Amino acid sequence: MILQEIPARIKAMEAMGIEFERDKNGKLVRTVGLAHKVTRIVNLNSLQLEHNKLSSVNLKGLKLSVLSLFKNELTVVPPEVYQMTDLTELWLGNNLITTIDFEIGNLVNLKKLYISELLM
Repeated sequence: MILQEIPARIKAMEAMGIEFERDKNGKLVRTVGLAHKVTRIVNLNSLQLEHNKLSSVNLKGLKLSVLSLFKNELTVVPPEVYQMTDLTELWLGNNLITTIDFEIGNLVNLKKLYISELLM
């Protein structure tokens, strides 16, 4: 079944000025200016951008404890992720990522790393 309506959460984000680029089927392809807009949300600690077709995402300036980029089309781990020292959970599985940099060691609070079905 194809959703005819954009989920309420996406509508709320769009109301805040966050823009999304979509493919012809309505799936998210990428965010436009996400980090700039989201950093204004002071208490944001979890961001789930899963089950889309994101090939890139700018997460600069975000301080998260949970980040899910599960089931997208990322070919690399966004470099900003390696600076998110407050992360306790990171979901990267079901992407096109072939390597994870040694900088993953910077994530000293990371307790759960989900990397199932990567092209590694």
